[in-house]
Amino acid sequence: MPDCPYCNTESQTDGELTAHLEDAHSREELSRIDRKRVEKHAADSGARSRLGRVVPDGRLSRRAALVGAGTVLAGIGVGIGSRMSQSSPTPIQNWTDLDDVRTGLSDDYVLANDLDQSTTGYSGTGDDFDPIGDTGNRFQGTFDGNGHTISDLTIEVAFNQSGPLLAGLFGATDGSAEIKNLTIAGANVTYEDRLSDGDGGAFIIGANAGTVRNVSASGSLEAVGANEAGCVVGLNTGTVRNVSASGSLVVDDAFEVGGVVGLNKGIITGSVSDATLSKKGGNVGDVGGLVGTQEGGTVEDCVATGKVSVEDTRIGGLVGTNDFGGSEIRDSYATGDVINGTRDAGGLVGSNQDDMAVVERCYATGTVTSNANGSGFGGLVGKNSNGTVQESYATGNINASNAESVGGLAGRNDGGDATITRSYAIGEVNGDTAVGGVVGGNIHDFGSPVIKRSYAAGTVQGNTEVGGLVGRNQDSGGDHGILEDSYWDTTTTGQGDAVGVSGAENNLAGLTTSQMQGTAARTNMSAFDFNSIWTAVVTDQQINPVPDSGGYPVLGALDINQQLGTQGIGLLPTVAAIEVDGADNTTINNVTVGNGN
Repeated sequence: MPDCPYCNTESQTDGELTAHLEDAHSREELSRIDRKRVEKHAADSGARSRLGRVVPDGRLSRRAALVGAGTVLAGIGVGIGSRMSQSSPTPIQNWTDLDDVRTGLSDDYVLANDLDQSTTGYSGTGDDFDPIGDTGNRFQGTFDGNGHTISDLTIEVAFNQSGPLLAGLFGATDGSAEIKNLTIAGANVTYEDRLSDGDGGAFIIGANAGTVRNVSASGSLEAVGANEAGCVVGLNTGTVRNVSASGSLVVDDAFEVGGVVGLNKGIITGSVSDATLSKKGGNVGDVGGLVGTQEGGTVEDCVATGKVSVEDTRIGGLVGTNDFGGSEIRDSYATGDVINGTRDAGGLVGSNQDDMAVVERCYATGTVTSNANGSGFGGLVGKNSNGTVQESYATGNINASNAESVGGLAGRNDGGDATITRSYAIGEVNGDTAVGGVVGGNIHDFGSPVIKRSYAAGTVQGNTEVGGLVGRNQDSGGDHGILEDSYWDTTTTGQGDAVGVSGAENNLAGLTTSQMQGTAARTNMSAFDFNSIWTAVVTDQQINPVPDSGGYPVLGALDINQQLGTQGIGLLPTVAAIEVDGADNTTINNVTVGNGN
């Protein structure tokens, strides 16, 4: 019977093998078939496609080539591998085999079974593992975990060793490398470098330039004086896709530490972190539930749920710092609490700081708490410095009673290019000075930051410079921010004025709760686009309960169920239960969302 060269799955026929290869393994793997040998064998044996057509003259379609590959594998055992040095991935059966990967950095490997402390070769290898490859000699092949788990991996690297300081199962990978279908469980990594800040530390890869997909990593990692640390990858310049991370990361005098990736210069998609991050000592910053720092990187469709408790600066529930080079965060959210930040701490992002840095279609629900007398504390973003925040919201409470620039959505909107638009905040806000329902301080020495088409509906409390929308809209030198086309609930915020210190304001309205909810929102919040951006919420009975007038407007591009839930309306049934009435409204359990007609 022909066996799969990647996972050893048995097939009764060549056709079954073909189907398995196409369904279970990637195009990248299939492209590494030695076509010439496959085609020659197929031509000699009269290989047939699934339609029964004989392929003439050795020319094969992709599907027929797979049948040929299966025939070759079953008959003569050759035909797989772009590298002529090996005919099929080398199986990894024990710790000694794993350690030997370093002798063939450009080869392909497949994990044949789970590895743990009871597996042959653990003592002296698995309990004191030396990362495979480094920045001068990177791993270039494929490592397929084949759904198996490597447990009890222990790595300790310190500044007194020679060469680059890298921690992980793999020290460094290049652009052609792929690590996939692997679980690392119960790892214990110490990554220490008080001299040169380190080159990347993680459970799986210290510095990744290739592709990491369908992997899971858990354990404990301590970064001591060493930057760029994460559960999955320390420094990413490649692609990280569909990964999960959990466990604990302890930061001691280190920067750029995240639940999945420490420093991201590449792409991260479809990934989740439940890791908790905490501080042990020293100066710490750029810490996030998913990513520590982004420099020209992209985070998309990602989630962080773990608590971030770090007493320092630029701390975020998802990303610590979204920095220069066009860094983007889209369609992502964070639910974990952000605790003890001293400056620039946000439920989603600590600091969004570049004129090309973007946060779009994102939300945060965790609480942001600090006892420090610093500045920049927000439900979504601590400080938006020249960046853009749009179609996003925050629902978590912000408790920073000793701090300046505290806001329901952003603590500080700072810089001539800073823009916040089409967003809202409904969490409670408690600060000292410059406290607002949307933004605490909308100011900059040069240029005018902008806030528009947004609303606030949470309680706002502070000692000085307090407003329903913005606390301070002008700095001490007279430079002003721009605030327009926005609304606040005078009842729930407890604020009669839009701003504490005025700057440039236009078309602002303080409304009662009933004026901002249900169909009334369309009339009273006329600056909002209810055709393509905002959605009115109407109810005809109390649920959980809600006011008879309905709910606050929600953003159509984001999960409506989730947004209604944060208003106490209750999560709606699945899409299968949705009915659309003749007024272009969607009605579920007596809750109507739509244009409100």
